[in-house]
Amino acid sequence: MNEWNAIDLHVHTVSGITRDKTVDDVKFSYSLFGSAIHRHNLKLIACTNHNIIDMTNYVLMRHLAKKYGCNMLIGVELDTTMSKGKPIHIAAIFEDDFSQNLKVCNMINTTTKEKKDSSDEINYTDEEIIKILKNYNCLLIPHGDKDRGIFKNAGPEQIEEALKKIREGFVRIFDSSSNWKFAKIKEYLFNDLKEDNLDEFGGVLFSDNRDWNKYDEKFKNFYMNAEPTFKGLIHSISNPTKRFSKGEEILQNNNYIKKIIIKDKNKSSRINPCEIELSSGYNCIIGKSGSGKSLLLYLIK
Repeated sequence: MNEWNAIDLHVHTVSGITRDKTVDDVKFSYSLFGSAIHRHNLKLIACTNHNIIDMTNYVLMRHLAKKYGCNMLIGVELDTTMSKGKPIHIAAIFEDDFSQNLKVCNMINTTTKEKKDSSDEINYTDEEIIKILKNYNCLLIPHGDKDRGIFKNAGPEQIEEALKKIREGFVRIFDSSSNWKFAKIKEYLFNDLKEDNLDEFGGVLFSDNRDWNKYDEKFKNFYMNAEPTFKGLIHSISNPTKRFSKGEEILQNNNYIKKIIIKDKNKSSRINPCEIELSSGYNCIIGKSGSGKSLLLYLIK
């Protein structure tokens, strides 16, 4: 499973502010966080706290995650209401660009504080979301606002349906303001999805974890066949080949040559002893003319 990387792109790490302006109950510690990454060998993770971005928390988590070989992305979960009155959450995950992330952090936190002080609830309008996010490379995951939308044991059918929605526009990627299609998201959600389906889909791919003492119960055992980065995520979503899977459903090829050991016959041999590691997927041997590429293939054959 060397090519597959465990991912979780929707977790809570600090107490955010919910729609009704109460404090979100999050049980988090850096030791539990690091332990969860190590235990499940997570390679890509995103923090998406309710309506706030804690940059200090993110920097510390990113440093700790790197110690375990995991890439950490920053995000936020915004409370909003679609035009037909359906309350939903939109998890926005941002490209790994610290200066840009700092700017969007300040904008989100300032807007949420203003809403908390002056409004009846924390509710981002369509216009506010567009104004804040349109200038940043980010990925949006709209989903229902209830826990009933999280499948405890999503099977191949649910995951395939979720990925179909991703490819059709349920998850959107924006490269610049000129590519902003937020209106299309709204149109898709209400014309092609029933409200119940929206809640059923929400959280099927990721844990939405708030209690790091119980992370094992929420982990979806979900994997991506790409480099564990923001660009790798975009590549996986837009690629027609199967690049997402539950861990237990990944087909493993155990019938392959894993290692080639080259030994010298005697001291006068012109062959340098070496070992070549091969994976179960595609392998590429690179070398200048006459270096022995064809001879190596001949010997394997």
